[in-house]
Amino acid sequence: DKTVVQDSERVSMTPSGREIDLQLAYDSPLGQAASVSGWVMMQLEPGHVADADPAYGVGLKFSAEF
Repeated sequence: DKTVVQDSERVSMTPSGREIDLQLAYDSPLGQAASVSGWVMMQLEPGHVADADPAYGVGLKFSAEF
């Protein structure tokens, strides 16, 4: 069946919430050519959706020059 279906729908592009991002980070050198960094993150109303659960994240990074 090669029927073409066409449909249109109106949707609101207005966000229902206000996203707030909070982040705490720390960086520490490890000698002259390396460092380690870490951070934690929290998003309130992620995606600007008022009833969305908070989102959380953590990260760790090691950098070295050679």
